[in-house]
This record gives sequence, structure tokens and C-alpha cells, in this order.
Amino acid sequence: MLYQSYHAFEMDKYLHDLRNVTVSAQTEFTDRTDYSSDMLNFSLFSNTPSVSSYHSLQNEHSVRFAVAAGYSDTATVVSFPCPDEDRGTIDTLLSVRRYVDVSDDPAVSVPEGFTLIAEENGVKTYENDNYLPMGFCYDAYLTEEAVEQSDLSAAQCMLLGLVADEETVQTLSDTLPELETPDSFDLSDAADDRRAQCTSRFTGTSSGFSAEITLDSDNYVFFSVPNDEGWRATVNGELTEILTVNYGLCAVRCEAGNSTIEFTYRGCLPVRQFRRCRFLFLFYFHCAAGKNRSEK
Repeated sequence: MLYQSYHAFEMDKYLHDLRNVTVSAQTEFTDRTDYSSDMLNFSLFSNTPSVSSYHSLQNEHSVRFAVAAGYSDTATVVSFPCPDEDRGTIDTLLSVRRYVDVSDDPAVSVPEGFTLIAEENGVKTYENDNYLPMGFCYDAYLTEEAVEQSDLSAAQCMLLGLVADEETVQTLSDTLPELETPDSFDLSDAADDRRAQCTSRFTGTSSGFSAEITLDSDNYVFFSVPNDEGWRATVNGELTEILTVNYGLCAVRCEAGNSTIEFTYRGCLPVRQFRRCRFLFLFYFHCAAGKNRSEK
């Protein structure tokens, strides 16, 4: 009975807060919104991309990033609230423009670098002073080993250098120098450095995203999107390799000058998984047919 009463109270509070949040009619997006941790999946009602979620389906790349960034210390959970520690850093890395606080708890802290811009019906909206557009570049790369050795958090390191494993480093090193293990961090300075080489346009849709960027020299453009097998990427119309960086996210190489980047999602069932499912179906059908023959 106590649980049912508490559950009913939470649902009433949830629905009340929903009435006070503007629902967007957009079918395209350019940035993300962060919501206070007591309202996971709030973005489903407001129709805005977010960085916190509760879901039962897990992408291995997004889970690896979540664990590295401090969302959770295990890959087996389905709830991913943005952690309070480094929240401003993570929000900046993930191109969060706004933070919406629907909590009435005065102890809830606002992420570093966010300024209050609106308050109505108990809902407070903050804007990220360190906002980075979706799609930006780095001056150097960092190895995952260097991140482990650093006194800084993984989230802080991911704003200082493009983090990669040993295999991916072999590719990055042809274009970027290596950054030594960092020992100091300033969020505003790091954001300014990344903003110096960022996209001039980014548009996300339900089937992928496109972006434009102008570079003085060849570089890798980072997108805070999990590198799922279903992605197909082109740069100026030419098919290109998608690298896995920053613990499971995407980067593509662009040459100096103007580049148009297109990411298209081909579907959630890769060919080899389809073949595996087909084999299992045929195997099951063969066994079932054999069983029927033996029973006769």
C-alpha cells in the first residue's frame, strides 16, 4: 500500500510537470536539452533530443560512453541519468544548449556554466554558456591509456583531446599529434578551443543528420552519436570511414576547405545479423520437421 501511494504521488507530480513544459513540433533538431534527473525520458513528451534516458534496449557504444563518462559504473543498467559530477562538462561535450529543471528540490544543483533564462510555473530553463554545436574538431588526440593515467575525469579529457584506443590511434596519428597526459582543466577554455573548429550548420532528422564545416587543414570532425553499425557516412558525396572515438562515438575525416557531411542510418538489422537469424530459423524449421517425421 505504501508503494502504491508513493507511486501515485510520483505519477501525479510527473503529469503536473508535463503540463508546464512546452511541447516542440519540430521534426529536425540542431542541439540537445538536459533535464533534471528526477524526470528521465522527459524529452519524449517535449519532443526534444536529450542526454538522459530510461530504456530497455542498449547500444553497446552508447553504454561504453555512459560508463566512461560516469552515467553508471556498470553496463547492465537501463537507467542513464546524467551524473551531477562533471554534468556541465558532459553537457558541453554532448552539445546541450539548455538545462530544464522541473524539480522542486532546492538541493538540486545546476550544471556548471549554465545561466537562468526563464522561469514559469515552477519550471526553470537555463542556457549553456559553453555550448558547442554538434560537430567539432580537436587539435590533438589522447590515448585511452593516457586518460586512465590522468587525474582528470574521462569527460574532461574528452573535451581536451580526441580519445581513441590503440587501433584507432594508428589512423588518427597521420593527421593529429598526440596530447600528453593532461593535468589541468578549465571548462570555458576547453569549450572555446573546440568552438574554434566547429560546424557552421547541423541538422538532425529521424533518419540521420547532415553538417557543413570549413577547415584550414585536414582534421577529424567529432559527432557525439554512438557509432552503430547501421550508420553510413559521406563527405562531399564520397563514402567515408566512420571511426569510433571518445568511448564509442563517431568521427569522420575531412580535408581542408568546405565539407558537407551526411550520416544516414540504414536500419537496426545489419546483414550479418539477418543472415544469422535466417540460419537459426532454418535450423529450427529443420529440427521441427525432423521431429514431426519421427513421430509419424
